[in-house]
Amino acid sequence: MTPGQGAGPARAPRMTDRPLTCAVPTLLPLTLVSAALSMARTPDSVTETVYCDRAAHQAGLHYGLIAEADATHAVWALWEPRGTPHLRVLPDCPEISPDRMDGCSLYARHRGAHTWQAHDPEDGPAGSKVAALPTR
Repeated sequence: MTPGQGAGPARAPRMTDRPLTCAVPTLLPLTLVSAALSMARTPDSVTETVYCDRAAHQAGLHYGLIAEADATHAVWALWEPRGTPHLRVLPDCPEISPDRMDGCSLYARHRGAHTWQAHDPEDGPAGSKVAALPTR
């Protein structure tokens, strides 16, 4: 057999094989930042700029994770394109990756790809959202 033919190790998916994360930003009004601070398990994780965490989408609400509320819920900002955001506490998505190495970081019953299936271009080649988090 020539190289590249026949049975061999399965090719790992390239980053471009995965759907992109939406990443549309919104700025939280001070009143929502204050409310999110009171709902967050760790208030130091709350920032005024939030990015949509869903896989890229053409329509519907944007959902940006703000902070954990408790062990099974998180505080999310929801907003329409060009709309004012509002806050909602949503249950965590219970799905786990097939290799059981990652849990989905989105909310329960979300549409589209799970976070281990989507690629945030800000993450670079590692594909880790944790590496892309801003530090203060």
